[in-house]
Amino acid sequence: MRLLNPLLPQTGRKLAQSPHRRQVGMPSVQFKGEDSTRPLHTVFMASTPKNQAILREMAALAGALGFQLKIMDRKQVWNAGDFFEKRSLADTVPYAWAQDNLAFHPGRALVMEPANAVLNPYFNQLYAAVPASLKKAVRAVQSNLLGGNYYHAFNQKGDPLILLGENAVRNTQSLLEDELDESVSSKDAIDLIAADLQVKPDKLVLVPNYPETAVKSPLFYHIDLMMKPLKNGQVLLHNFKATDGLLQDALRDIHDKRQEEAIKGTSGPQSREKLDLLESLVTAMRVNNHALYQVYGPVVKQAAKTLEDNHFQVVRVPGVIGHFQYNFINSVATGGNFISNGSDILAIQALCPQGQMEHELAPNVLAVPAFGLQVRNHGVARFVQQVMGEDAQLSLSELGKRMGRTTGSLSFDEYCRIRLKDRSPSLNRLFEEAGIKTFSQRFAEILQKSGVGMDQVFFVKGRTEEHPLGEISSALNGNNAGLHCMVSEYRP
Repeated sequence: MRLLNPLLPQTGRKLAQSPHRRQVGMPSVQFKGEDSTRPLHTVFMASTPKNQAILREMAALAGALGFQLKIMDRKQVWNAGDFFEKRSLADTVPYAWAQDNLAFHPGRALVMEPANAVLNPYFNQLYAAVPASLKKAVRAVQSNLLGGNYYHAFNQKGDPLILLGENAVRNTQSLLEDELDESVSSKDAIDLIAADLQVKPDKLVLVPNYPETAVKSPLFYHIDLMMKPLKNGQVLLHNFKATDGLLQDALRDIHDKRQEEAIKGTSGPQSREKLDLLESLVTAMRVNNHALYQVYGPVVKQAAKTLEDNHFQVVRVPGVIGHFQYNFINSVATGGNFISNGSDILAIQALCPQGQMEHELAPNVLAVPAFGLQVRNHGVARFVQQVMGEDAQLSLSELGKRMGRTTGSLSFDEYCRIRLKDRSPSLNRLFEEAGIKTFSQRFAEILQKSGVGMDQVFFVKGRTEEHPLGEISSALNGNNAGLHCMVSEYRP
């Protein structure tokens, strides 16, 4: 393998001799880190058993907005039109996370080496889809450089910079130390990442994305889960206080709907119960958002300062609600069009405990022993009991046995998605039945008024009978992280 890092020749030689890397063979082509100032030319996606409706929606948007959609299965890379006429579902691949295998860096194609080639050899054939002019520049990446964790962007002074998730440095250190069995400094890791990207180290902007305290399943393990660079040096950045404002607006609308029905005399027991339930669920989500803010708020604040110090204009938006429940900021932008995640959650998932909810929800406690979940609201308690049934009284061990799962890996959110998927209505359905705007509709309105030039906002839902909440969550194994995780963008 050709040595790629002139700054670390000794490290490069050792990596080249690593038995693990020599066994990899042709690595996966890495296309991402797109520069949003360039027009979107092509979106690459994989064909999996769980994203066929999403592919159709994206094909329709490609035709309407003027970009191409190419779809890969085990056999070949298809143009969207041919794909739907000739493809076989027997040729689907199991891995929808296209972003970590394909990333076009402006002017060159990169190759992931070695992790993704080992994890997902099907993406190797995407090499065939690389434009001929870029094939000469295909290079092997030796650092931990994943497509969702860096962006190529221009700040307001017109400087080309790489926005890189800070954890990529630590992950690169760990990768090198495991392979070389010796200590590797953060400077060496940064130099290696810069060499992989063919930029000087001072062009890397390290964006904080991990909390100081260790957490399981971190919320922003890649920066595309918390931010989105746009034109003119603008960067959309998630803000927990903005999310709280969105949730408070929803609560005001619920209150107004209750008053409107009372004045019109159209309020009945069922309507009141639904509005009470919605109010309690949204209140629980406010509490959960506050719990997430306690852990990740300092990280987002540091990220904002880092971006502003590097002459980016930070536009704060409610990009995330809950822990992998709704993510709107993980998206595709082209021209004045913003394409985002339209997948939904089960209503009961709104109670997914991120902190102590009982001080916000008043009386009548329902305890769910398995998860330590306590609800102090009669309507919510009745709803949980109705949806969970006798499960509400079982231990985590018993639930694990019934689900055939190891109890140690069972979370309340996972339990809801797997065991309660046919018992609980979706949260959007409750909003729609009450005649109240959904969270996605609220986000779209906020984005359109934010001054970033996103005049049209589209939500890819992928809802089918088999995937009533939408395919994004299903295709990403229950992680409703967003559309950007499923696509790779070519901007020549």
